[in-house]
Amino acid sequence: MKNLKKFLAVLLVAAMVTGFSGNVCRAKTKSDVYGDLIKQLKKKEQFADGVYTAKIHDASGNDILLVTDAVCKVEGKNAVWADVYQNVNGKAELITTIVSTGSGYPICKKGNYILSGFHHKSMRYKITSDSTIMEQINGLYLNKKYCTYTKNKIKDGKMTQLKRKKVKAKTAEKMDYYVDRKGNMRGKPIKFSRK
Repeated sequence: MKNLKKFLAVLLVAAMVTGFSGNVCRAKTKSDVYGDLIKQLKKKEQFADGVYTAKIHDASGNDILLVTDAVCKVEGKNAVWADVYQNVNGKAELITTIVSTGSGYPICKKGNYILSGFHHKSMRYKITSDSTIMEQINGLYLNKKYCTYTKNKIKDGKMTQLKRKKVKAKTAEKMDYYVDRKGNMRGKPIKFSRK
């Protein structure tokens, strides 16, 4: 009898920890931060024709949400601009806006980076749980002797320049984050869906 009571107690605890079939004893889930944001955005005139989103992981492994009001078709539904939101203490917080040029240059992802190309400029963003590092090369493919490399940190809505230097144009073209010397995109276009 004693063993049966122990067995039943262990079984009951295990069921409470793992959850019964159904929702009994399961921990309450956090509110859908991004779902609430999308509902708010749909009320704005800018998004009257629809909200397009893409949920990807940042460099820390957390979900971030990219939001735009328009997409183009390159490889699926891609965007040339997007606001980037991050869950900060249970609230969707706008951390940056990423812009890429024209329908031929959608926002891409490669590893831990989001990539964009913009009028002789190549940018990559590394978003973590506490800040964003944005690196850019300006002046690409203009037949100049030098380009400019900058590295900025975005934290709490403020951007701080960490580094700025001249780079030989040939070196800068090899560093181009967005396309290689043959014009091939280095990343994979991020696919957006309508909400």
